[in-house]
Amino acid sequence: MQIAALKAATVVPISAPKHQRKLSAVLLGMKYSARFDPDDAGASGAARKLRQLETLGAGRQIPPGKVASYGQIALLIPPPMGVDFDSYKAFAPRWVGGAMAACPDDVPWQRVINSQGRISERPGAERQRMLLEEEGVQFNQGGRIDLKIFGWQSSFEEPEQPPLL
Repeated sequence: MQIAALKAATVVPISAPKHQRKLSAVLLGMKYSARFDPDDAGASGAARKLRQLETLGAGRQIPPGKVASYGQIALLIPPPMGVDFDSYKAFAPRWVGGAMAACPDDVPWQRVINSQGRISERPGAERQRMLLEEEGVQFNQGGRIDLKIFGWQSSFEEPEQPPLL
C-alpha cells in the first residue's frame, strides 16, 4: 500500500502490516509508540484508547448519505495481539458500538448501523433515523436501509464485480 493511499484512507485494514498501521495512527494525529501499540496486550488502557480513536477515525470517513455496519468498521481496525481473528470478529462490532455511543460531536455516529441494515433499538434511535433521512438515506416499510444502495464501501473493500454478459 502506498503512502498516498494511506493519506486518502487514513484507516488501514487489519490485514495491513504493522508499519502501515503505525503510519495510519500518525495520519490520524495519534501518538504511536510501543506503549500505545494496539498489538501489545499489556497496554490495555492505552490500547483501548488507540482503538477508540481508530474507530472514530473510521466513522469520520463515512460520507453523508451512506451507512456502514458496526462489523464493517471493526474490520478496518486491527485485532489486539494474541486475539485470533474469529474471536475478534465476534466481539469487535459491540466494541465499535460502545465507541460510537461515546463519540464526540464531530463523528457522524448516525451513519453506523447494524448488519441487518437497521438502526439498533436504544434511546436515540428515532434521532438517528431522522438524521439519516435528512442526509437522503431511505428506509423501507420494515425500517431497513438497503445496503446495496446506501452502504459505504471503504477504499479497502473489494467492489462488487459486475455480472459478466
